[in-house]
Amino acid sequence: MFCDMEGFQGMSPPKINQKRAITVNWAVVHIRYPLFLYPFTIPLYAIIPKPAYLVANLLLTYKANCPLIKKQKAKSNVLSLPQTSLFISPHLRSQFFLRRNKIVSKDLPDAITTEEQLDEVMSIASENLIHMMKKIEGDIMVLGIAGKIGVQLGMAAVKAIDKAGGRNRVIGVSRFSDESAREKLESFGIEAIKCDLLHNDLVNKLPRVPNVIFMAGKKFGTSGSEDLTWAMNTIVPANVAQHFIKSKIVAFSTGNVYDLAQVCGAMPTEDDLTNPMGEYAQSALGRERVFEYFSNLNQTPVCIVRLNYAVDLRYGVLRDIGNRVYVGQSIDLSTGHVNVIWQGDVINQAILCLEHCSSPVNIINMTGPETASIRYIAMQFAKIFNKDVTFINEERPTALLSNASKAAKLFGYPSVPLLRMIEWVAKWIEIGGRSLDKPTHFEVRDGKF
Repeated sequence: MFCDMEGFQGMSPPKINQKRAITVNWAVVHIRYPLFLYPFTIPLYAIIPKPAYLVANLLLTYKANCPLIKKQKAKSNVLSLPQTSLFISPHLRSQFFLRRNKIVSKDLPDAITTEEQLDEVMSIASENLIHMMKKIEGDIMVLGIAGKIGVQLGMAAVKAIDKAGGRNRVIGVSRFSDESAREKLESFGIEAIKCDLLHNDLVNKLPRVPNVIFMAGKKFGTSGSEDLTWAMNTIVPANVAQHFIKSKIVAFSTGNVYDLAQVCGAMPTEDDLTNPMGEYAQSALGRERVFEYFSNLNQTPVCIVRLNYAVDLRYGVLRDIGNRVYVGQSIDLSTGHVNVIWQGDVINQAILCLEHCSSPVNIINMTGPETASIRYIAMQFAKIFNKDVTFINEERPTALLSNASKAAKLFGYPSVPLLRMIEWVAKWIEIGGRSLDKPTHFEVRDGKF
């Protein structure tokens, strides 16, 4: 099954040698330029396990498709440039097709060994983001900035504004239970405001700014504190939406609002129905509905970001799997596939979403292009660590997956491919890099986190 224009997930690759398939993660990209300058449009499929085979495979594929080419050429007199669809490995995709973001893997380090370096890499501002900052009007406020993504997001915004020659302020709002986060933000030129967003009277004292990125919410530890989860994920959005009526609001949500998808079928798009399982996912959908209600009521432009799963070296699905392989724990394959995306790419795309706020709300799935196999990821870690890996259970036909082709169309493909993320996480684990001790529970299938 193949996706339509800009699609790249939920597809079965061509039949290939199984031994070779182990070393390749498949994704699809679309190249729009005249490859052979024929007066027709036809998809060509190429298997590219290594960059050295690029030209040879394209020529072989072209030759193999000649009968189709002649057939389509005979049907149409319309002159159109070829559109080529390539099956391509994550590493090769990053080298050749990520120029739109101007952050390519060859410009990234082979390893990240300190938290300072991690902050620097994760807060790289893409040229798209710098260009947006040349046009943006007014200050930017990040609500819930002291969370897992917020600090580096604030840093990326400051970098982009500085490189754009702007004078916009970046303001970070949080309870700041960890004062070190506040100190880091202020040292980087971010104005920090302490505020408990559950209290409406405190929210109403916040300065109104044209651009708001909403990152507050609760997931981990939902079981046993369902009341707080619902309060954080529904009352807080109501407080924020009523105060920032005239602001553009980018609101983080989660791909958990979707039902489990067939691994070999079509992944959920933004137009598909939601079917959240468990109180966390249900409250997350509640958060979306609150923003949707106030957007419709007050014509507040909102963009909702449905994210899964962001990768940081200190937490995330790759960190979870890498830890288990490193200490010799078995890997549960019940949920056998995931989408993952480098957190630095999430940061850039999330800020760029300020240009895509609307009323009614605009929804954007945000994740990586690969439907990544848990078995494959674990085997890569085992190879790097030179350790054996054991598996329990078998891959089920469904998993929490999303189709992020809309985000790819708007922002380009992520800059850090899967294998580079695995290498970074492996090195971080080997050197004893800090963990946030917040497992993703990606293997959970009943929504109880």
